[in-house]
Amino acid sequence: VERDGRQEPFHTEKSNGNLNIYVGDRDITLNPGFYTYRITYTAMGQLGFFDDFDEIYWNVNGFGWNFRVEKIGASAHIPKPAVFDSFACYTG
Repeated sequence: VERDGRQEPFHTEKSNGNLNIYVGDRDITLNPGFYTYRITYTAMGQLGFFDDFDEIYWNVNGFGWNFRVEKIGASAHIPKPAVFDSFACYTG
């Protein structure tokens, strides 16, 4: 986890089938403003294999944030031999 390009303390907890990531030091309150966070992780079990197609299903940022998220970005690294006949992305 990084905040504005510097390592940031964090810990994780599992709850109700979700992995929650807690970022920052609970004893430090940030000044109001804009911050850029980078959270890098590996996600397992995101592939679905069906008769007519295979699928990557990934909820990138989860739900229920109690603050405004200005912009979300994500990247997925797919092995070189993979071939795509078509692809689509959805939001909402």
